[in-house]
Amino acid sequence: MKLLFSFINPIVRLILKSPIHFLISHQILLFRVVGRRSKRIFEIPASYAQINGSLVCVTLRENLWWKNFKDIETQEIYFKGKKINKNISINFTDNAFVRDKLKELIEHNPIDAFFAGVKLDKNKVPNSADLDKAAELHTVIILT
Repeated sequence: MKLLFSFINPIVRLILKSPIHFLISHQILLFRVVGRRSKRIFEIPASYAQINGSLVCVTLRENLWWKNFKDIETQEIYFKGKKINKNISINFTDNAFVRDKLKELIEHNPIDAFFAGVKLDKNKVPNSADLDKAAELHTVIILT
């Protein structure tokens, strides 16, 4: 999977920052992350769902990039073709909360079920046991 993303992410980054962003920006945004220690800039595409006025993203806890959000209050993102700042919060300790947000994200973008390891039934309803397992492996990022 990581090999796939290393090939796809540069293309996704280019599209999200271009005039043709509308092809994918309805479900993918781009984080502009500054490394806490290295101060290097990383641009990370992430699927999102707009829920109750917030942008909700989920990533695997084993991915290290989200840890750069632990001590910050705002984050720069590319959203629908524009560079903006949003307030940011993360949650990786409350598995029930992570599960609920993961379920909402999958209901918004069913393709995310594949990446989260969650099976969908014929009505695209996420499998409850899979959600429980996935919640233990993911971090929720909320932008307001």
